[in-house]
Amino acid sequence: MAGMTFPNGETVTVLSRVLIGRDADNNDTFSVTSRPVRGVAFVPASSSEDDQGQMLVTSAPMFLFDQAMLTASGVSDIRAVDAIVRADGSKFEVEGDPEVPVSPFSGWAPGVVVRTKRVTG
Repeated sequence: MAGMTFPNGETVTVLSRVLIGRDADNNDTFSVTSRPVRGVAFVPASSSEDDQGQMLVTSAPMFLFDQAMLTASGVSDIRAVDAIVRADGSKFEVEGDPEVPVSPFSGWAPGVVVRTKRVTG
């Protein structure tokens, strides 16, 4: 069964990160590659504020990709260490592994759901 497509979706840039080592402070260091992906649906979500001396706003929207983002084995090539950048420059960190929901009734798989997080302030 064909998945969902988003003919009026936006083009985003997926930043793929690969762990290449650790720096002098023992923090992970990554190499980053970028690639544009067309036809992506952005789903806004609620946000929260932390006002303990700072103005931090955290939002947790989702991005929906069509099935073209699936590898031959049926999994997404977007990983939990990656990020997504919208055309306006806003950057979202991927939270957890992408999901590929499948209906238990029909077997229909609409695409890939990527949960993200953005902190500003």
